[in-house]
Amino acid sequence: MESFENKTYTGNSKPLVKGEYEKCRFDGCQLSNYDLSGFYFTDCIFENCDLSMAKLRGAAFREVSFKNCKLLGLHFQHCHTFLLSFMFSNCMLSYSSFYRLKLKNTSFNDCKLVDVDFSESDMSGSIFGNCDLSGAIFDQSVLDGCDFRSAVHFSIDPGKNSITKARFSNNNLSGLLDTFNILID
Repeated sequence: MESFENKTYTGNSKPLVKGEYEKCRFDGCQLSNYDLSGFYFTDCIFENCDLSMAKLRGAAFREVSFKNCKLLGLHFQHCHTFLLSFMFSNCMLSYSSFYRLKLKNTSFNDCKLVDVDFSESDMSGSIFGNCDLSGAIFDQSVLDGCDFRSAVHFSIDPGKNSITKARFSNNNLSGLLDTFNILID
């Protein structure tokens, strides 16, 4: 596995070359605001990296893991969708968008997903373990079989989203009732 450690990529530094990266590890790399359009990442690991506001038009992420990464404001819907698959652990994904993507069985563990847009996405079978979903948008989303048991601060309208066999805990059921504007004591 090729390794890229503690690299900062800006307009003034030696650029990360556009191409195909397979089984590579990126550790501590600064790629915020970087143009990753047309890059292909397959079976790669990003750890302790900052990709906030990176441009992703046509970028491919296949079996890519993000651990302890800052991924603020990313528009994942601009990615190449063929075989698109991620795993996120302890990441900050706030203000990002997964609009209209099919990301079945995606794992989000210990992530901050504040104001993330999941509108019209198919997240079937995904896990939102210990995630903060404050202000996250679920509109016409497919959430069948998703695990929200340890997620907090979500608001999901069962009338506007498919939640068949999704799992919730007794402690967070109020997130399914927000649309009814009722008081729960």
